Amino acid sequence: MFSPSPDFEGSPGPLPPLCNVPPMAMPVITPSSNGQAFQSTVFQKPAERIGVLGTGTRGVDWLQRILMALQCPVQEEIDWAVSALLELSFRNADAFKQPGSEQALQLVLATITEHWDTATAAQTDLEERESGLVKRQFLSEALLTLRNACLDAKTAQLLAAEPATREVITRGMLLPREPLYSEIRGYAVEIAEHVCFHYMPEGPESPLMVALVNLLDSQDRSLVISSHRALGRLCVYDESNCIASLAIDHVHRLLRYLMVEDEELVSACLDLLYQYTARIQHVDDLVGENIKDDAMWVRDILSAHLVRLLTYKMDRERVEYVRLPRRTKRPAPAEPPSLPQTILDELLVLNEPERATNWIRASYEPDPDGEVTQISLWKAYEGQFEAHARQSGRRLLPAVDFIKNVTSAFRNAAAMVVNVGPNQKKFIIKGIRPREQAVSPSVYRNNPAALPDPRRRIPPPFGPTVALVLQNIARLHGGRQLLQPYIAAIADAAVVNPSLWGYVDALLSVIDKQK
Repeated sequence: MFSPSPDFEGSPGPLPPLCNVPPMAMPVITPSSNGQAFQSTVFQKPAERIGVLGTGTRGVDWLQRILMALQCPVQEEIDWAVSALLELSFRNADAFKQPGSEQALQLVLATITEHWDTATAAQTDLEERESGLVKRQFLSEALLTLRNACLDAKTAQLLAAEPATREVITRGMLLPREPLYSEIRGYAVEIAEHVCFHYMPEGPESPLMVALVNLLDSQDRSLVISSHRALGRLCVYDESNCIASLAIDHVHRLLRYLMVEDEELVSACLDLLYQYTARIQHVDDLVGENIKDDAMWVRDILSAHLVRLLTYKMDRERVEYVRLPRRTKRPAPAEPPSLPQTILDELLVLNEPERATNWIRASYEPDPDGEVTQISLWKAYEGQFEAHARQSGRRLLPAVDFIKNVTSAFRNAAAMVVNVGPNQKKFIIKGIRPREQAVSPSVYRNNPAALPDPRRRIPPPFGPTVALVLQNIARLHGGRQLLQPYIAAIADAAVVNPSLWGYVDALLSVIDKQK
């Protein structure tokens, strides 16, 4: 490798020595160095740009922007509009009640119809699969938008009036049972669940009827529930007996679903079973004399199990009668009890108004006939915590707020003004009295009986539907004979579930026709 020697003419010489010149400071005006110069400076507002298009205008609203994008021939604008409308349907439940929402849904339906064939077509090579994935994603978002819109009953009625809605949900439910189309099929059947109530059945061989029946034997729980609900609502106005297209195997599968511990599934199946048993010839197919020996289990489900469903998950309250000696109520103490240090420590760590509420519960107890004066209650509270309030610097709850807070401690307590004489009034708290011994707030909170308003068990919603199904069965002579051994259990169900009184009375009247 070539390296120039020190004697080479072209070699660079030594660098000159650096100059030892000290740096010079440059003066900078700051508020600390020259405050007067800053105070005399006047802010000059920059001149506004005049004549720029759109300056100072807000533009169209969000929904109008979506409408314009849906009408645009550019696919990117349509994709954005569908995504924006989907986000709007999640964020605002009343989004489809605004003016222009009906037109937006019509445009979404038209877009789905236009892109359906290309989004659901079979792809062979890799490039087609990637483009098909994007199109299916777009189709899924559009269907999910319609599904969210259908949650509103009025919007569902508007969508049902569109002919394209029936075509879209039918084609969606008739897609091949492949994981590739599971999301599209799920949204289609959920839309059908909400709009089928507004349809009239076109016949047992109509595409919508066939599509719903084909989903009854699905292994997907959501599809089974939604298809049963949709079919039950579609048959509400069934005048041509379209429900007769249900094969007996489908009905037997429906009856087996009634044995599953799933309230949503049982409720959906009972709705469809009620529509099926509304025609007496279908009841004869289930419990008549011509049924096969291997289908005798159907009678047990339509009798014993349906009677059990009348009181599903409801327990009879056991009443125990105990003879107790007559006791007289002890007079209430004149003053609240003194608090032990352990209870006082629990109260001191609390903030107002929680501390006032727990102190009232610790020192007083509910009594419908008891009463204390408001001034004595406030003085007892003030005397208990005034010293601590001075030390900690935290103020006590004001007297007015303290009196109002009594209702938070005891639901039935109330502040009252009582006339005790001419031009004399007495301010009292009705419904409480001092305890004989203080109760710790932790003990009171952990006692279920001390809760102010315990929630009762809500009866299952399908009890009336079960009673109506039993009424349909009892219209047949064989059905009345089948339910005859369960008359006592049916009458007892009305005692356990009082909401069934009217239904049970009508059912027993139908069964009694046999006599």
